[in-house]
Amino acid sequence: MKSAEQGNAVAQHYVGWAFAHGEGLDVNKKKALYWYLKSAENGHIDSQNNVANFYLRGDGVEINYQKAKYWYLKAAEQGSDYAQYELAVMYILGEGVEKNKQKAKDLLIKSAAQKNKSAEKALVAIGLEDNAEKFSKKRMSDVYAIASLLEEFKKITGHYPFYTQNEPVQEGYKKIGTLVTIGTSTAEEQLSKEPNPFHISSTKAYSSHLKRELEQKLERKIELPTDPQEVPIYAPNAYYVYFPAEDDEYLVMAFLYNPNAFTYELFNAHANVYVIASSPVISEYRFWNSAGIKPRIFKYIKQ
Repeated sequence: MKSAEQGNAVAQHYVGWAFAHGEGLDVNKKKALYWYLKSAENGHIDSQNNVANFYLRGDGVEINYQKAKYWYLKAAEQGSDYAQYELAVMYILGEGVEKNKQKAKDLLIKSAAQKNKSAEKALVAIGLEDNAEKFSKKRMSDVYAIASLLEEFKKITGHYPFYTQNEPVQEGYKKIGTLVTIGTSTAEEQLSKEPNPFHISSTKAYSSHLKRELEQKLERKIELPTDPQEVPIYAPNAYYVYFPAEDDEYLVMAFLYNPNAFTYELFNAHANVYVIASSPVISEYRFWNSAGIKPRIFKYIKQ
């Protein structure tokens, strides 16, 4: 305490920490802020961030965005990746400042350059937002391309891939459909560890399985399209093709907007699902009812 009273910034910071967290002292947010502020004024980066946090979140003090911005800026100017990220978020949300995506991106780039994971994720999110329209158009085009291959397959074979109507079923068991995940090899490997996003009972299949089926019957090399989202935030995005067990049908699906959290965002307003189905039956009555969900569907039923 004596060193803190004599103006030592590090000591002042730790006294503030002690009051904030009850380390050897009773928790007292006002005294914590008092000592953090002393330390911040002496240039201590962590204290500057802590003072900003107090004012941003109203922790023991009234929310004051201007003071929060002031102290984040002080810390950011000294190279704090944490402050650069927090200040960027203020510019994204317009907290005490005018919204300014470019300023936010500039700060996030500086923060991400120091390996700040939150900044790295935020940059990807902004990139997805900037490319949302372009990505969604490609996703719709890719769904059509996949559906066209399935239609070509049926013209040759008389049925769609993975059709198992005549295959015997062991007593006491029932057939389940096949859900094909179409993505890059990295995406498919990661998604194979997750339950399918529709929470339905189905056999898992991937690009290689569908590609083999198509190439055998179409007698040419097939390249299935993959989602344009190259860098995942939490998990990759993919296309899905569902083949029911009992009917010669298919359903091709793409998650159009903001698929940054994979398909766990089914109920997010931006997680629109674009669908092409072989008939209204598979789309409306079989798949979605089986999945027990009713997501927001950007729907086109193939005639």
